[in-house]
Amino acid sequence: VLMSKAVAEQLFSRYIKLRDTNSYGHGFCIDTGKPIFHYMKDGKWCSNTDAGHWITREVKTIMFNENNCHAQLSSANRSMVFTNYRENLIEKIGLEEVEWLESKKYEWGSKTYFELDYEAIAEEYRVKVDKLLKNKMF
Repeated sequence: VLMSKAVAEQLFSRYIKLRDTNSYGHGFCIDTGKPIFHYMKDGKWCSNTDAGHWITREVKTIMFNENNCHAQLSSANRSMVFTNYRENLIEKIGLEEVEWLESKKYEWGSKTYFELDYEAIAEEYRVKVDKLLKNKMF
């Protein structure tokens, strides 16, 4: 299960970073508003970006929820000090959706993923990543 979980998480994160950057791989951090980048050069990924969850990914029920995860400057995500994440998130997805996500934050352990779940999630995001990459200029 660990390998499938890692692949699913990696593809989900890549999708979020590609979704939230323009065709050249540039965008802005959901939290700080500072410039971010995520693109491929010479076959290697160049990035200062994480797929930052508003509600921790430890809450399995919303771990792969696209509204709960957005491109975030790696340093901002790892500091765990969110400056403007919530207000920018409200602007992006609306207050009702943010409050729904926040209502889930105490559902620790209420979802179990199995090997087949992770494989299906990985395949879903493999397709989504491939689709987004077709519109990128790198």
